[in-house]
Amino acid sequence: MAKLTALHSDRHGKLRLVENCALARAKSQHLVSLRVTEVAQALGDFPVFATRGSHSGRWSLSAMTSFEPGSNLFVDEGDWRALYQPAIMQTFPFYLMQAPGAAKGFTVGIEEGNPAFSETRGAPLFDERGKPSPTLKRVSAALEADVNNELLTRQFTETLDGLGLLKAMDLQVQYEDGRINTIKGLNTVDEDGLKSLPDDPLAGLHRKGYLLPAHALLISLFQLNALIRRHNRCRQFAAIRQLKLQVARDRAAI
Repeated sequence: MAKLTALHSDRHGKLRLVENCALARAKSQHLVSLRVTEVAQALGDFPVFATRGSHSGRWSLSAMTSFEPGSNLFVDEGDWRALYQPAIMQTFPFYLMQAPGAAKGFTVGIEEGNPAFSETRGAPLFDERGKPSPTLKRVSAALEADVNNELLTRQFTETLDGLGLLKAMDLQVQYEDGRINTIKGLNTVDEDGLKSLPDDPLAGLHRKGYLLPAHALLISLFQLNALIRRHNRCRQFAAIRQLKLQVARDRAAI
């Protein structure tokens, strides 16, 4: 990510948000970030996996939108072809950043020069008096809510990991032309481990509200079949003959 600059009407009063800029961004993402609060809604469209950053080591959740890196099967002809749209798409290209000159507190930040912004087209970010527009108010509220949702996601994944309930998987994609592609760095819930969990930690997961999203991660794996069908309808790629989801030999991060 490029350097963020605090959004302010004095400096950015003429900026507008280009229509469908989030789709243009998502078009090249085969994994789209999710929060734990979204998993139950997202499982109707996507397989959802836990992933671990290779540099930060932090756990996150992601919706798989394609088996091909750099592509997204849910973006087609400028439209979003899923019932659920991840929150990160609804706030792009805005981010929360530490407020300049403040030890605590956050403000909205942007990447200056991002093509998602224009001075001639799209929805304005500020009105004539320099006050936030309805668009900016909506995004700001969503970003503020996401601070808590990000923390909940980290707590959820770290708790499952601490209990040994995250299982590293390899997704082996076999194509009709004979090519094989193995996608690594994916993790799902260890169903057997969850079933055999002692009463005390199981009750702890229940109290924290973690059992529903844990089961949702497992249920979402059925969407792999739907993703294969969506892939095979796309003539851009070789058709998939078979898909194997198997326990990883190593715990590679992506």
